Amino acid sequence: MKTFKVNWLLVALAAAVSCGKENPAGEAEPAGNRLVELHASLGEDTRASVNSTGTVSWEASDEISVWTSADTKKTFSMVSISGGYASFQAYLNIDETPQTLAVYPVRSFGTVSGSTATIVYPYTYTYREGAMEAPMAALIEGETIAFRHLGGVVRVQCDEVPESASKFNLVANGQQIVGSFTVSVGAGMSVETIDNASYTKAIVNFTANTGAKTFNVPIPAGYYRSIYAYFSDSSDNKIKEWQVMSDVTVARGDMFVRPMPEDMLRVMSFNIRFAHDEEEYSAGDGRLWSERKLVVPGALGRRYFDVMGSQENTTQQIDDILTSLSGYAAMGKSNHDKAISELGYTSAYETSAIYYRTSAVTVLESGSFDISQTNTRRCNWAKLNYAGHAFYVFNAHLQVGESTLNATERKAQAASILTEIKKYSSSYPVIWTGDFNCWDASADDVIKYVIDDGTMRDARSDALNPHGSSGSLHYFQANNPTTHRVDYVFINNGFGVQSFWIDNSQQKNAPAWESDHNPVIVDLSWSD
Repeated sequence: MKTFKVNWLLVALAAAVSCGKENPAGEAEPAGNRLVELHASLGEDTRASVNSTGTVSWEASDEISVWTSADTKKTFSMVSISGGYASFQAYLNIDETPQTLAVYPVRSFGTVSGSTATIVYPYTYTYREGAMEAPMAALIEGETIAFRHLGGVVRVQCDEVPESASKFNLVANGQQIVGSFTVSVGAGMSVETIDNASYTKAIVNFTANTGAKTFNVPIPAGYYRSIYAYFSDSSDNKIKEWQVMSDVTVARGDMFVRPMPEDMLRVMSFNIRFAHDEEEYSAGDGRLWSERKLVVPGALGRRYFDVMGSQENTTQQIDDILTSLSGYAAMGKSNHDKAISELGYTSAYETSAIYYRTSAVTVLESGSFDISQTNTRRCNWAKLNYAGHAFYVFNAHLQVGESTLNATERKAQAASILTEIKKYSSSYPVIWTGDFNCWDASADDVIKYVIDDGTMRDARSDALNPHGSSGSLHYFQANNPTTHRVDYVFINNGFGVQSFWIDNSQQKNAPAWESDHNPVIVDLSWSD
């Protein structure tokens, strides 16, 4: 992926006072007022908008906001662009003068108090081709002022916007990028970035249609652990998500150009908790399947996965999910070697089902095999096609329990799955999802055994900056700090990892839990 970083030039402004002129709208000069005109010089990379080649300039509709001696903001409107200059005008009271600070664009200016000002990074933008509203400010000192950029811009180029998308979302992992920021009104004009998890997302609204779009989203200067993007529809269902950049320091005037990955496959692993233990729970606590089934299909739909390996599915749950979640199908045999179609709605048999999005994924082959000599656990597999890429998915639920006997059984089950995977791994991309029921990194750990084998690798290890919780098992407890990661997505060398996310957004009584596990969500690219 190519990365471009462009530094914008400063904008020099000279303040000049003229009288007896018409204002930008052609109206007569108000009595007792005077017309003030500001002239802005344009360097090659001076920016108020940007075209498809990345060239930036003022636009005829641009406005700037100026703090005056009347302790108020006044809007100066563009009246002309000539050569290397742009002119802005506004009427001020006869004894009123520009003072302290000027800001572009107008809606970024908050207030001024003494030596500080507030600058607002908007929560939402309306898409307009070429629009780039990155805030900059200028000290007003005598008759000349010079604008400085207060942050940078993430410029995301999308060759094909998803058909049902109407919002582009840019999210900083745990760092504020929207809302009010404090600016020190001085030579350095530093911006204080406040870590606030509630203000980490900027949204660009646009008319839903396919085709190419480029989204320019301003962000404050500072260090960012990771920034990711996703599209969503009018109901805020997530459509496509990917990591934009990570481990980066943004300086004033930086522009980070990032393309949207093509043919990206979203894979989930999610133990949804079986439905036949209802006697353990009470109505109203959000853990009964009769309550959870009201939220699970919608939650799955918002994540917009292409393939999901799910564990502990009863046929009742599969039926309830597919009835409410349109556009998906499921396949696989239960642990007792019964196909989903052969099991009744009330069957207690569990299936490690493979779900897939029918509009994008085609099933080429599928099957199931025993993975244990001591119990009825099975692994379901499928050969699938996505955007012309053929690949294999294996999904299983390994032995539960912390005893030595159970650890040995888990390793034997993993070995049997690896034996099958190796039949295809040299010729096809392979994914292995599952609840591995082990989180200990000791020498007996089944996860270490799989990794040491070398055929498959943990997708998290390839992610530049994984986000979400560190654990996937929370035991139906809100904000459980557990680091128990029992759910995994393994991949072979046929895939690269765009992003890795353990989604801990589910909370009790919303109106119910999804599961006692968090879903593992991985965006994969093709290595070929």
